[in-house]
Amino acid sequence: MAKITKKKEPKVVDPNQLVRDVLRNGVEQEMPGTYRVLKIRNLDSVALLREGKLPDILTPLIIKSVYQDLTDREVRDFLGQSRGNAAEALKMAEALDFVAKHAVVDNIKVEDLTLGEKRWIFRLAVGPAEMLASFRFEQESDVGDLDTSDDVPQAAE
Repeated sequence: MAKITKKKEPKVVDPNQLVRDVLRNGVEQEMPGTYRVLKIRNLDSVALLREGKLPDILTPLIIKSVYQDLTDREVRDFLGQSRGNAAEALKMAEALDFVAKHAVVDNIKVEDLTLGEKRWIFRLAVGPAEMLASFRFEQESDVGDLDTSDDVPQAAE
């Protein structure tokens, strides 16, 4: 007697669950320069503000990201600000470490990340999605253009 098997119905994917999974698990990103692949997630800015866990230097930027539209230019300007003395530079380094610690999902020590990687993670975790557009550039051609003039001998068939 033949065994009757039920046809499996396609699994319905809940888009809200997908978003929650990405927020919790992060998305793999390749770090420019080092080519290290890390899973990065956005900061839960609202929770960090509510709990008072943000470093003081980050508070104005994070408040703006929550209540207004934050542009990638503003994030880059924040990262590029001149720090007048060693204490301010140290606060900025601590802020980069704080963001990296909260944004990187992988089991990697923050101390093992380069300064460039921390800045990149900061931009991805704090900045808007529009920042990804600024990394688009024309892909280099793998081969040169073909000369289609009559002077070029054709390959034998």
